[in-house]
Amino acid sequence: MFRKIFAQILFFFVAITLKANVLDNVLPYLANSEIDVESYDFSIDIPSVDANEFPVRAKIKLTTNNPTEQIEFHAESKFVQVDTVKINDASAKFLFLKGIPNQWDLNGDVLAIRTKKIPAGQSLTITIDYTLKINDKMAGLFRTQQKLITLSWPYYARFWFPSNDSPLDAATVSYAITTPKGLTAVANGELKEITEQSNKKTYHWAQGKPTTTYNFIFSVGTYQIYKEQICFNFDGKIDDERIDCAQAKYKFPLEIYLEPGNPENRSAIETIRSGASSLIYFSKLFGIYEFEKLGFIISAYPFSMESTSLIVLERPGATVHEIAHHWWGNNVHIPHWGDFWISEGFTTYVTGLYNEYKSGKNTSCLDHKSAEKLNNPPTIDPRDIFNQVPYCKGAASIHALRLELESLVLKENKEAATKSFLNLLANLYKTHKSRSLSTEEFIKFVHANAAKIYVDAGVPIDPDIASHSIRAWSQKWYGL
Repeated sequence: MFRKIFAQILFFFVAITLKANVLDNVLPYLANSEIDVESYDFSIDIPSVDANEFPVRAKIKLTTNNPTEQIEFHAESKFVQVDTVKINDASAKFLFLKGIPNQWDLNGDVLAIRTKKIPAGQSLTITIDYTLKINDKMAGLFRTQQKLITLSWPYYARFWFPSNDSPLDAATVSYAITTPKGLTAVANGELKEITEQSNKKTYHWAQGKPTTTYNFIFSVGTYQIYKEQICFNFDGKIDDERIDCAQAKYKFPLEIYLEPGNPENRSAIETIRSGASSLIYFSKLFGIYEFEKLGFIISAYPFSMESTSLIVLERPGATVHEIAHHWWGNNVHIPHWGDFWISEGFTTYVTGLYNEYKSGKNTSCLDHKSAEKLNNPPTIDPRDIFNQVPYCKGAASIHALRLELESLVLKENKEAATKSFLNLLANLYKTHKSRSLSTEEFIKFVHANAAKIYVDAGVPIDPDIASHSIRAWSQKWYGL
């Protein structure tokens, strides 16, 4: 017994004296740069939507970026109660280290896993068995309208699974969710299969394209499900026209999960079906949609959320904005919360472009004149900047670039200049898709490519004058 207690004390001492990236005072909002997570695979047993705790096994595949003797994950010990940990099938010692609480119910706990010294570039599989506790607030896993659902944004993924809970470290995700028959489990990605065992079903969902942990989601409940396909071809024309699926090259499942018997379901379906055509417009403008399905859950929720391939709509009117995130925010993602405006500003701006295409009126809030900063330090708490600034001022800054460049061309070239600006955004997307985009990288891209894209489109623009104008624009809006 003494040896066991001594070993635990020694491990605790070693753990807190080792370099613990996630305990630096700049966290809990930054990634643990010591690791790069490749995938999360969850096995979740839901005996009932009325239960308050659930057994979960998480298998996390990762690569070490530096030599280490300790693997660290963000995990809130109040909700993620770890039973056992294995590294490549060998049992490992672990300890929860207390973090720095914030005003948004985050304690900042860290799950520290002790290991022998591991070199950089080592591939590991970490298997964590834990009991997941339900939250009585809308964060992590919670219950609402007789169903279970998760909210992971902005840093509540750690409320339901151990994770490198930062926008920088995108990973694939898969789920095996076992429920009683009569309930439906839905999650990110594609439904691979449903297996049955006596009075239970296991739903196997998988998303093959990496996404940020704040976009991870699953839900279990009794749902009315509406399904169809979004089908189109692309001949170079930018529109949102659907065609007969038998003639289409591009086909994406549209799935809507609704509360059974709700009299507003028909209206919600029609609103979502209409907005879902924006997937075609954005595919033609920036690049073909890259996720397995376009799914929606209608639910009581703190806000509508762009969770990848399974959007949660607190109100159906947010459909187009959340779809647009699948290009800006989900595929091109931010490196840290200080660049939150890139996710929301670009999404707000391109949502306005679609609404302008549909109605002739750009609905983006382009005249926002707040004095608050757009780009912030990486250490900022995203909840503290969750306001209109990243949305409206972010969109306004992008539109200001468009106007700045258009001011350099002759009046008869304005239409071609507009097309050139859209090409600039499309090239930015194609350059940074499947990876992060910072404010500095955005400005650098504009400096390097704007004049060339305009000139190649037959729009005369002086590169030196353009460079001067871009410098003035970036200084005004971002201080860079």
